[in-house]
Amino acid sequence: MSEWGNNFIQISSPADPDIKLTIGVRWINEDMTIQRTGVPEGDIFLAGEVPFFGENISKGILVYQGRHKLILYHNCTEIRVGDRVFTLGFSDFSMDYAAIDLTDMDVETADKIVGSFGFGE
Repeated sequence: MSEWGNNFIQISSPADPDIKLTIGVRWINEDMTIQRTGVPEGDIFLAGEVPFFGENISKGILVYQGRHKLILYHNCTEIRVGDRVFTLGFSDFSMDYAAIDLTDMDVETADKIVGSFGFGE
């Protein structure tokens, strides 16, 4: 269970525990909100696609003052896969928003984790 409840999984960076990939998941018939309700200040730029359960989903990077603040997969909207629904986001949860600047290695690792979903299905 994550700090957000039973419908969320958070995977932390070993180098910095404030950096987390947040995965929301619910059953298609479950009445639970897993979609993000807002984003901090900045502009979202499309940065390609990543595979997720065999389909490509968009990847957007929120940039503020030239720094990469967070990654929104599929615009952080719900992704239906069979009888499950997912949301995916990658963020630095430290309290100093001005200092956040995700590294290319952080983003590449998050992309690999997202891309690993669906193997073996």
